[in-house]
Amino acid sequence: MPEFDALGRGLPELCIDFKTYIGIPASILYHQISQGLCHRRGRLVSPYLEHLIQRFSAYLSRVALPEDYRSRPEG
Repeated sequence: MPEFDALGRGLPELCIDFKTYIGIPASILYHQISQGLCHRRGRLVSPYLEHLIQRFSAYLSRVALPEDYRSRPEG
């Protein structure tokens, strides 16, 4: 919807892949915005920001097992 896009073009439905992520230093990002090399499209507001942070931290803190875990049948 164009009203939620800072550029007024509208954003498609988006998906976040927690398996692949990159980090960009804020100083570089702000420099590129000031030079017009990239544009801020939107931002997450509360409570959506907190929910995303919680889901990401839950993904990172999961316990990895060497193989699929199967419970033993009772009895």
